[in-house]
Amino acid sequence: MSDAADFSLLERAGLPDDLRWLTQKYPRETWQGHGNIHGLANMWLGRHDMFRELGGMLTDGIGNYREGRLAAPDFA
Repeated sequence: MSDAADFSLLERAGLPDDLRWLTQKYPRETWQGHGNIHGLANMWLGRHDMFRELGGMLTDGIGNYREGRLAAPDFA
């Protein structure tokens, strides 16, 4: 396995070697039909979508509060 420093999202230039190998062996297009990873792939992709949506909601809410379009009690 690679050094722990390689996993820092702020420091790394791309995927660590082990993860790059997995993406080459199991391309995303094959996940739906793969018996072993289908369920896990769907679960984690759903979580990623949820966090993207939540991030957008937080960004919008903070922007609205900062620009005065949302009062403090409504922001809380």
